[in-house]
Amino acid sequence: MTHLCSYNLYSLDGSKKINIGEKENRICRFCGRSKPDVKFSSKAHAISEFLGNKQIICLEECNNCNDFFSSIEQHFFNFQSVLFPLYGIKGKTGTPKVKGSDGEIYNENEVVKLKTESRLEEYLTYDSNVPGTLKLEISPFGTFIPQKVYQCLVKYAISSINTESINQFKESIDWIRIEKPSLCDLPPVIYFTHDFIEHPKISVYIRNEDNDKCPFALGCLEFADKGFFYIIPLSNSESITIDKVKSFVFIFVQLFGKRDFQLLNLSDTNSQKLVFNLNTDNVIPGQTIFEISKDEFDKSNE
Repeated sequence: MTHLCSYNLYSLDGSKKINIGEKENRICRFCGRSKPDVKFSSKAHAISEFLGNKQIICLEECNNCNDFFSSIEQHFFNFQSVLFPLYGIKGKTGTPKVKGSDGEIYNENEVVKLKTESRLEEYLTYDSNVPGTLKLEISPFGTFIPQKVYQCLVKYAISSINTESINQFKESIDWIRIEKPSLCDLPPVIYFTHDFIEHPKISVYIRNEDNDKCPFALGCLEFADKGFFYIIPLSNSESITIDKVKSFVFIFVQLFGKRDFQLLNLSDTNSQKLVFNLNTDNVIPGQTIFEISKDEFDKSNE
């Protein structure tokens, strides 16, 4: 896949239906159990339904693991929550509202709206004669733990590969099944923007040559115009070295070209809360509902 190292690619686009894994004599790829010890009656989405995924299903995830991972996926939702109404992404019950202590953001007929009763002087600036500017901090209800966000990303990748490759990810699976992971230094995650896509996409790169300079496995989650490119820790029981992190960044550039990106540190195990700064003009006195464009949101949160 790159000049630096050769990888096999597994790439799934949520625009078409695909079932991953074996339907007969199923063994859960996360806990190793099978019928009758566990059931497989729940529909296990390989990547979360709140990302707009209706089509990519993992057959090898038992009901117990499906319930367990739903709590991890909630951390990813909280981490990206404001994007879902902003892009009109429909989950299980439609496009969610994002509620916070200072108001709520929701999508109404493809128009993104902010409703707030906040009238604190430092947030709102206008006089009685002309439109003004609303400057507001929205802190969505619901915290997230960065390391659980990383666990969720890895879970998506392992849900999306073929059954024959699972044995190479036993230690990765053990890590994502830890309910309270201990603090450790995880490799950075690349957060980037791309052209808008209607359906979420998950890609997994598995090294097919001996090369101790490159990570064994990489994942990439894309939805709307956001992307997360990441190393899958503990895959093939390999440690992460400085050389592998450097090659990881190089591989990203080879795959996606030179573009702006952020390196996220998702090692922390403490709960965090996002604060979104919203800045919108043409506000009239007494107004409580505002239409928010994507450009206004991006500009406010650069």
